Amino acid sequence: MRKNLAKVLASASFVVALILIVILLVTAFGGIDFEEFESKLVRGLLISISILYILLAGITITLLFIQGEALHEIVIKNGKGESMRVSVGVVKKEVKKACHMIEGVKFKKIALLGDGFGVTLKLNIKVEDKDLDEVEIATRCYIEDCMAKTFGYHFNAIDINIMQLVPKYKANTEEINQEVEKQLEIKREAEEKALAEKREAEAREAAMREELRSSDGSAPEETAVAEEEPYAPEYPETPETETPAEETEEEHSEEHTEEKASDETTED
Repeated sequence: MRKNLAKVLASASFVVALILIVILLVTAFGGIDFEEFESKLVRGLLISISILYILLAGITITLLFIQGEALHEIVIKNGKGESMRVSVGVVKKEVKKACHMIEGVKFKKIALLGDGFGVTLKLNIKVEDKDLDEVEIATRCYIEDCMAKTFGYHFNAIDINIMQLVPKYKANTEEINQEVEKQLEIKREAEEKALAEKREAEAREAAMREELRSSDGSAPEETAVAEEEPYAPEYPETPETETPAEETEEEHSEEHTEEKASDETTED
């Protein structure tokens, strides 16, 4: 049914699209003047055709991508000269009987969907105080065994949807509280350790700074002591300081020579 409807809608959308393409081509080649599109009637028709095409295309795409269509019967045997079909109601009844054997599981809805690959069974269930993995495996095993032994048929897929859940899990308050205390203790120890390491690092840094300050303070004193020592010249005195003494000696020798000459003259 769904496939036939999709085919009809696809054909209709193709016809509408073809009409729009013809109008566009005729207008492009001058068959229709642009002034004629100023009429409200023409505009209304074009808008209506466009909306119709969009609706048809959307519905067609939706039908193509739907997982499957609801079935009314299942073909059990289909061969040359023989055919056997089972109604969906009979299949659902047998599936419910098989599933009622599973403890803690109640079925809300059963649906059979067909596609190009086979028939898919969809189950909406309610689970009460039961492990989910156990429920899933048990449901598949019971249904497959029932269908194989009753109809000789196998579903292409079995989809299980859990609509309600009453969990089996019950919290052990004492164990959880102990675990919480343990985690908190580990966290506190980590924080205290980090704080101690931080303080130790600060103490080392302060000690290094104090050592640097003491070493910087001793250097200026040594410099001051060195500056107080008298300055000793590295080079001898220049000849300029010795020149007056030499001149004085020369003057005395000249005077002594003159006196001696004068004495000799007197004696003569």
